[in-house]
Amino acid sequence: MKKSFVLMGIPLFKTVELMIEFTDEAREQKFRQAHELLY
Repeated sequence: MKKSFVLMGIPLFKTVELMIEFTDEAREQKFRQAHELLY
């Protein structure tokens, strides 16, 4: 039971990691766009 939970948790963790990376990238793009608008 515990082993299968760990195996299920790995892809979940990876997905969350990817989502965080994606939002960081989107935030960076927005920041860059705002920067270009200001200057």
